[in-house]
Amino acid sequence: MAILYRKVKRADPRTGLDEKFYVQRVSTGLVDTHEIALEMARLAGQSCGTIEGLLHDINACVVDLLLQGYKVRLADVGIVGLRLHGGGADVEDAYGPELVRHVQLQFEPSAKLKRAVNDGLNGVEFKEVE
Repeated sequence: MAILYRKVKRADPRTGLDEKFYVQRVSTGLVDTHEIALEMARLAGQSCGTIEGLLHDINACVVDLLLQGYKVRLADVGIVGLRLHGGGADVEDAYGPELVRHVQLQFEPSAKLKRAVNDGLNGVEFKEVE
């Protein structure tokens, strides 16, 4: 198992000056819901279709709960929520929904997920690609 990276030359992000080389992760690929369902089915002794259906239903449920204003904790994965961005108003009474410019999806990984990833890095190889 290796995490792929490449070296890229960029200006220092803090100053915009002094070009330096930085690391950039290279994706190994994209795993979709079907592939996750296949792996989960193998581990759980269930059919891929059953697992895929459950994953689809979880997705629909999370969207519904987010649109009701809830934050959603996904077991040991983390918390998903929405963040609002908008313009300012001079007085409180002048602020209304029309000033909301966009809604951003926010993810906060759980401490357990962070630990698992950090612990998993022990022994992981980093490999440069062109």
